[in-house]
Amino acid sequence: MVLANDPTCIEDIGVYRWRLEKGRLTVEVIDDPCAIKLRAMNLTQQPWLSCRPPNIEAAVTEHWPKPEGCD
Repeated sequence: MVLANDPTCIEDIGVYRWRLEKGRLTVEVIDDPCAIKLRAMNLTQQPWLSCRPPNIEAAVTEHWPKPEGCD
């Protein structure tokens, strides 16, 4: 994955590897010179969880364990 046009690091390009396993997206920095490595820290500190309900019934009734931040 290549990231560019960050408002903090307009000219820096970040290169990352991602993996999706059991509904969790993990991101690993390959190279990112952006600022004080803040972008890399924010992206790689923990897995990213989906805010998408597992099925239509869960979406309608909201009976599913929503990950934190999926409000």
